[in-house]
Amino acid sequence: MAMAAAIGATLALIVIATPIDRAGGSILQNVIDQFFNKPPSTLELLELEGGLEDETPVQPETKTVKPRFIVRFEEEVPARAAMRSFRENRTLGRQQFDEWVAADERFAGFRLEGLTLAGEAVISYDGIGSEKPSSALLKQLTRQLTDAPDVIYADPFQFVSMAR
Repeated sequence: MAMAAAIGATLALIVIATPIDRAGGSILQNVIDQFFNKPPSTLELLELEGGLEDETPVQPETKTVKPRFIVRFEEEVPARAAMRSFRENRTLGRQQFDEWVAADERFAGFRLEGLTLAGEAVISYDGIGSEKPSSALLKQLTRQLTDAPDVIYADPFQFVSMAR
């Protein structure tokens, strides 16, 4: 009986709780949004308006992949204050992080995406225009982060997120 309750509670947390390292809803909410709040495609809109006017094929939307990094900063860095603010108010925390990034050229193009339970920042790099970052670019960005005096370590995140 206790095991069934533990399994049920675990499944409820997995399905209902929002992951801490990313903004948005729970897994269940994402699935619901995908099926019920899906905007109509271009073809559906044109069909509703009376048909296609030209016969040009619709190009699929290309999404850029933003490389993500897990970064631990020194304790007395303005980025840490932004991370503390991020826990309570994501918008304010991102704004403070962006102000800090604007003051330091080494962090240009980086954006605060989330925090880990261990107090590390999950940051993404928006400065690329390609669909998938190359391994050379990931190495260069990792080196750029680790060479900063305020950074204890920086690791490329194992998974990359699709830009929204």
